Amino acid sequence: YNPCIKDSTEAAAKLLDLERKEKELEDKRIRRTRFLSVLFGIFIAYLLFYLKPDVPGVLISNPLGRSLQRFWFSGWGFDWLYQQLLISPFMWFVRVNKKDVVDSLYKLIAWMMRLLHLLLSLTQTGRVQWYAAGIALGVVVIVGLGVWRNHLWF
Repeated sequence: YNPCIKDSTEAAAKLLDLERKEKELEDKRIRRTRFLSVLFGIFIAYLLFYLKPDVPGVLISNPLGRSLQRFWFSGWGFDWLYQQLLISPFMWFVRVNKKDVVDSLYKLIAWMMRLLHLLLSLTQTGRVQWYAAGIALGVVVIVGLGVWRNHLWF
């Protein structure tokens, strides 16, 4: 509690100002850390390659050094990780889905529509009395369903 603050609007404004200042400080710390890490890297490179150029050869001469060199020169293993996490699972899915299961569903729907078209085209005779009979039969079925449905609800 601060008696100098008169209302909640002023308190909220001070809190927002405080949060903004904390974010600015954090951003400055991050920038400073980046700059110092770059300077440290340049310093290490200067020591290893300019003042004592034989040190990298000594480091590579042991098995751990050779392993680290292979790891670093292979892109820190990102290609292997990419292969294992993305490419291999995708290729497995492609092999499993060789028959294209998803397209089979759409092919089935297309085949059913062709069959329905064939069956319905057989009803097209050009005779008006058959069309009228079909409409009358449809009305009887719809009215019958309505009566049957209402009968079930009572």
